[in-house]
Amino acid sequence: MQLYKSARSSIQWTQLQQLAKQKWSIAGLFSQDESRTERFSARTGALYMDYSKQCIDDKVLTNLLDLANSSELGKRITDLMQGMMINSSEERAALHTALRLPEGENLQVGSQNVTADVHNSLAQVKRLSERIRSGNWRGFSGKAITDVINIGVGGSDLGPLMAATALDEWADTEIVVHFVSNMDGSQLDNLLKRLNAETTLFIISSKSFGTVDTLSNAKTALSWLLATASLRAGTQESVLRRHFIGISANNAKM
Repeated sequence: MQLYKSARSSIQWTQLQQLAKQKWSIAGLFSQDESRTERFSARTGALYMDYSKQCIDDKVLTNLLDLANSSELGKRITDLMQGMMINSSEERAALHTALRLPEGENLQVGSQNVTADVHNSLAQVKRLSERIRSGNWRGFSGKAITDVINIGVGGSDLGPLMAATALDEWADTEIVVHFVSNMDGSQLDNLLKRLNAETTLFIISSKSFGTVDTLSNAKTALSWLLATASLRAGTQESVLRRHFIGISANNAKM
């Protein structure tokens, strides 16, 4: 927010606002410059970005770069990558970049080795996933898991949903993944009507593990499982252990 306010008060921002008011013709820009695509594009590795079809010319690009430099964007990116405190509202680092660091690379924030913690978590996810996919993870009646339901709201729903959708083309398992985020119960109810309690695994995803919507749906799921398990002498402990995985930053509450 501070960076945004600082940028808006700069000369470069004012100049960009004036440039934006001119009449732009993408076709005209291409007719005047045969090398426009090459000049207004960039590539790094397998990533290619073509911004030649945007309202931009040399003057706009120069002002954009000047704005970035005057706002010390480069330093701020470096601070982000090094785990400095850049989240001023919560007074902490923003460490999502650490998720992409290779194992063995060091990112130390205070006494915490962030890279090691990330890869420990990734290894745990891999172990759990392999047990489920191989059929070694069994429900309370001894049957392998056929369906996984992720219960979460906001990023705890949209994040895994995006990943599952993006990677669906390469899926090599018959296990079906479902997502529930609505508190009104209809979304979960429609699933429970057609799934088998003996072979359904729930992932309860909540950063705080205090989200009302998520916990309400989790309790509904538990009641559904216990109603079936009781007919087969299943206990609540075995149901919880075999049919629920928690994902949270709050281990104690989870």
